[in-house]
Amino acid sequence: MYSKKEVKKAVYEGLREITKKEVITIKDDEKFSDYGIDSLDRMSLLLEVEKRLNVELGDIDLDEANTIDSLYKLICDKYK
Repeated sequence: MYSKKEVKKAVYEGLREITKKEVITIKDDEKFSDYGIDSLDRMSLLLEVEKRLNVELGDIDLDEANTIDSLYKLICDKYK
């Protein structure tokens, strides 16, 4: 299982790659869309998180995994 810290780090690194921003300020419960991440960027983010955590997340619903908190919960549920 992954810690929230590990998932959050993977998300932040993925967001840095996608947005080309050095500083990421998204909150754990802030929707990716409210942070300016559209559906294509969310798919790219999911791929970045997969790569960093070495997991397969292809069947995770991006509408359901729309915050760091919800993504963490879905990853935990999938990889108990």
